[in-house]
Amino acid sequence: MNILIFLWSIGNLFFQGFVFMKVWNWFPVEIFSTPSISLMGAMGLLLITTFFRSLNFSKKNELNKNDEELLSQTITITFLYAIVLLLGYIIQFFI
Repeated sequence: MNILIFLWSIGNLFFQGFVFMKVWNWFPVEIFSTPSISLMGAMGLLLITTFFRSLNFSKKNELNKNDEELLSQTITITFLYAIVLLLGYIIQFFI
């Protein structure tokens, strides 16, 4: 189960980077004339933001999650990014 979670997380990183890259290149580039970013740049930005989001000084870290909860959370995040990609694809036609 741990290997499945690890492999899904690695694939999820690439998928999240792809979604972030597409949404960035659809909206800020068109609206604000910012430079476009590559897949590796998007993945790097996501890793940095994930790192800073995971710094939690006020609450205890949740280290007691079981494998099913971790897998469920990872799959949910994947579907949320797919919805963002779909909505971004639809909205970019109106800009």
